[in-house]
Amino acid sequence: MSRLLREVEGCSETPTASKTGEAILNLFESTPRSLQLGFFDAPEERTGLRPLRPRQAAAIEQIRHAIAEGHRRIILQAPTGFGKTLTSAHIIESALQKGSRPLFTCPAITLVDQTLKAFEAEGIRDIGVIQAQHARTDHRAAVQVASVQTLIRRAVPEVTFALIDE
Repeated sequence: MSRLLREVEGCSETPTASKTGEAILNLFESTPRSLQLGFFDAPEERTGLRPLRPRQAAAIEQIRHAIAEGHRRIILQAPTGFGKTLTSAHIIESALQKGSRPLFTCPAITLVDQTLKAFEAEGIRDIGVIQAQHARTDHRAAVQVASVQTLIRRAVPEVTFALIDE
């Protein structure tokens, strides 16, 4: 086992508040890749969201706790393969059930369609894309997905909160 992997597996999962009062969550996934194969299930075989793995559920619980403490800018830091998109889908679905209107931003225009497909595979269907000449542009949709590049050039839509993927 590499030194880096040993260090990652030993990381704390406890949220901490930074000096500016922002909550920072640092979660690392040690689930073997063979246990993550559910990711490849065909969307038509599933109904609704895939269940969260324990660390994803813990991340959402820590986010809720940080919000309850009054934090407004919460950062979830997790490695590739953690399942941040699935975790985001669960946050979005919960928000929709409460009547909220979330915005999900992607770090690049090329990832907008990939994110759209991932959310649809999880059963989230009322999605509008903020992007010039995109077939799914719908400013009335409950969930909005956009790239950071697009939002820099436009007014931020009326949303309850934003999830920023970086």
